[in-house]
Amino acid sequence: TTIPLYVHEKSDQDEITWSVGSSLLDFKKNVLKEKKVDVETVDLVAFIKQLGKPIDLIKMDIEGVECKVINHLIDSNVMDCIKLMLVETHDHKIPELKLETDALRKRIKDLGLVEKINLNWI
Repeated sequence: TTIPLYVHEKSDQDEITWSVGSSLLDFKKNVLKEKKVDVETVDLVAFIKQLGKPIDLIKMDIEGVECKVINHLIDSNVMDCIKLMLVETHDHKIPELKLETDALRKRIKDLGLVEKINLNWI
């Protein structure tokens, strides 16, 4: 499917330079709700399953939807195929994500996945 990627409020100055501030979340303070680009998505669980082999490292920075994807990976038992994930969370920049991120941190700890999923990568 496709989802909207909301561009940075200064993207009119230079779309390439300000593309780093884009987000999948329309409530992020520095994006324009009215200026977006539809981007194609890939189901990471399906992608990993079709690889048919273990993955040493996943580096994840997907602009605020990391918790949803990681929960999906855990729910689908795909974490068994992944040796290490380095994840940039956005709860420090987007306060609306704090509760969801804290819940994921607790889930990771409770499941014994702390050594496998690093949510403190920046």
